[in-house]
Amino acid sequence: MTRTEELFNQVAEWAKEKGILANSSGVKQLEKTVEEVAELLKAIASGDKEQIALEAGDVLVTLVVQAAMIDELENSAKT
Repeated sequence: MTRTEELFNQVAEWAKEKGILANSSGVKQLEKTVEEVAELLKAIASGDKEQIALEAGDVLVTLVVQAAMIDELENSAKT
């Protein structure tokens, strides 16, 4: 397993433990992504490199959660 796959799995497991996968929707997750992108934009505008890294990570997490939600839907459709 690559490091990227490992990180994906860790984020997906975190989202599952937090109830995000079970209690959210694709639309809600996309809204969260848009919110995080807006925060990233503000961080970039401020030039705060530490905040940029934090917000970029948050954007990435929302996208991984969205992908995990799609995986869950596909897996549940197969059963």
